Amino acid sequence: TESFWSVAANAYSSDDTDSVQPPEFGFDSTPGTLDADNLFVGRRTAVGIDSQFHAGAFDLMAEYLQVEWSPEASGADIESDGFYLQGLWSFGARRFQVMAKYDEFDPRKTRPLDSTSTWTAGFNWYLRGHDLKWVTNLQRVDVGPLDTQTKLLTRFQLAF
Repeated sequence: TESFWSVAANAYSSDDTDSVQPPEFGFDSTPGTLDADNLFVGRRTAVGIDSQFHAGAFDLMAEYLQVEWSPEASGADIESDGFYLQGLWSFGARRFQVMAKYDEFDPRKTRPLDSTSTWTAGFNWYLRGHDLKWVTNLQRVDVGPLDTQTKLLTRFQLAF
């Protein structure tokens, strides 16, 4: 049985001049106006670590990422972080796969009750490898403490 474990680290830094971000971050490049424009202007620095373990028909993956945002428009830095943990089991000569995943993201660690967490259960059918496959996922998404969404996502992929 083939098995391996890998660990990797990553980092990046950028000077952004007009990076559009989701409203959860609360960025505003023009704080003197009434409406926030969701534009980040400033320095962004991130670090992360990820790992994967494979043993026969099982795979386990995890990743953690932390970002520090230093906007030019205000002196206060903003920290974001997120992670995921995912398990896969392949069977039927690797033509079928079931998966479970949990991920969490907090856009502003200093702002309470704004994180999003997602539970995903999925089934993949590889009819002809990655060239022809059908993927179906059921997700439960908790956005803050008051909003819960359930989603059924499916995709049929044909590569030629």
